[in-house]
Amino acid sequence: MEEKKIARYGALWGAILGVFMTAIYDLIKSKPFLSTLWRVINWIWDSIFMYQVTIWQILIVVILFLIFKRIVFEIKLSETKDSPVFLDYKEDIINDTTWRWEWKWSVFEKSYIIVNLEPLCKECETPLKLYDFSINPYGECPRCDKTIKITKTKEKMERIIIDNIKKGVKNK
Repeated sequence: MEEKKIARYGALWGAILGVFMTAIYDLIKSKPFLSTLWRVINWIWDSIFMYQVTIWQILIVVILFLIFKRIVFEIKLSETKDSPVFLDYKEDIINDTTWRWEWKWSVFEKSYIIVNLEPLCKECETPLKLYDFSINPYGECPRCDKTIKITKTKEKMERIIIDNIKKGVKNK
């Protein structure tokens, strides 16, 4: 958010500074006020906006746009039509701990992958903060401060979830 704000105001201040520096340049060179800016605007108008476009060029652009739009529509349609059944499998109780995750299509792997895998608190179902860098990994609930022993790493849980799908074993 902050980066967008900086970029937006950076462009605004750059434009203001450009006009201001053009005015200073014109004063130093004893030219009429903002004449350099006026010449730049005239050059842009003459070079870019006065370009003659033929009908066949317009037709090619329109046809390419329609083809691109059609391809994007077909891709979106195929993604919604052929959704595998296992995409509804987003939560399970494994080793007395409730785990929740989401599925995301990976273009590179050309398959669905598990993302945002997290254990939930047994009391309030809040996602736990994992401390898995010790010998005895555990999760701590930020809401009720309850700690839960986590017996499996996230990598092992992903393998178990995928194995459950292959075997057809799902708790929820």
